[in-house]
Amino acid sequence: MTEIYYVAERVYREVHAPPKSEKLANKLYDFIYYHPFVEIKPLDYELCLNAGIIKTKYNIAFSDCFLLALSKKFDAIVLFKSVESEMKLNIKELYRHFNLKFLENYS
Repeated sequence: MTEIYYVAERVYREVHAPPKSEKLANKLYDFIYYHPFVEIKPLDYELCLNAGIIKTKYNIAFSDCFLLALSKKFDAIVLFKSVESEMKLNIKELYRHFNLKFLENYS
């Protein structure tokens, strides 16, 4: 959720100056957070530990580490827009250990 706010605020800032960009980012955050089909998982011991292990192993963004740790815990698909540069070094291993999907593969 932190990443959603951060990216949204940066995108809105391109069109609207703060504080409007912040207000719009908050609105999107609330929409996603309270959406009935979205489940926000708490940060627990196991999740944080596994995200740390993933960060150590693959050196990718923390938000991506948490997504991967959640996907492993709940046997879920992780959906990314595209393969990020730091993932490219280990993409084959990431595919082996996680159920990854990239939108760029479907365009």
